[in-house]
Amino acid sequence: SGFGHRLASHFANYWQALGGDVLEAQSYPPKQTDFSASIQQLLNLDSSKLRYIRVRRLLNRDIKFEPRRRQDADFLFLAATARNARLIRPQLQFFRASRLPVYATSHLYNGRDNPSQNIDLDGITFTDIPWDEIQQEGEATSLLAISQSWKNLPAHEQRLLALGVDAYNVIPQLVRLQQSSTSRYSGLTGKLYLDKKNRLHRQLNLFYFKKGTARPIGIAPHLQPSIIPPEELVENEAILDAIE
Repeated sequence: SGFGHRLASHFANYWQALGGDVLEAQSYPPKQTDFSASIQQLLNLDSSKLRYIRVRRLLNRDIKFEPRRRQDADFLFLAATARNARLIRPQLQFFRASRLPVYATSHLYNGRDNPSQNIDLDGITFTDIPWDEIQQEGEATSLLAISQSWKNLPAHEQRLLALGVDAYNVIPQLVRLQQSSTSRYSGLTGKLYLDKKNRLHRQLNLFYFKKGTARPIGIAPHLQPSIIPPEELVENEAILDAIE
């Protein structure tokens, strides 16, 4: 989709600005269920098979063959919805990539645990708003004070509601945030801070799936490239989710 391409492009630009390398990128038809062609190309399994065919022709006899995935990748970034991620993760495991770390965005999680449905997401690490902290705060949160039934809302509406709460609550904190680049405001959408140009940013939380449940890891690392990539998406995922 257009959004998927924008997300992948932004990640590639930002990762390269941090000094990383993008070895390969593959797109996939989001409405399909079989992603084997894209996965095999991504993992270089197609190249492995071509090498086997060339060797077999050279030797003019059958030889034992077991495809070998690429070994030069440190992790895989997955731009996918929950539906597609549930299909892609098991196929990655089938094609011998079970030990390759997979990172994703909040688009594969709706804020509510469903172990039977999300078991195929096991092992995926993703960033999102601090759902665990919101739930621990319970009735005391201003979010719940606004809407007692917020948990019944779709995920993008929950994130948008949290964004509205933070937009209101952060106002009295702006002077403090201006005074120090290390100052943070713990909001419902993450740790909020100001940059040198007084633009508001946030640090999300890290989660990973285990037994179909999103388990908190902690605050996502703050990685800032020396040169900002030229192409930037809207930074707040709550807005992105709301318009999709």
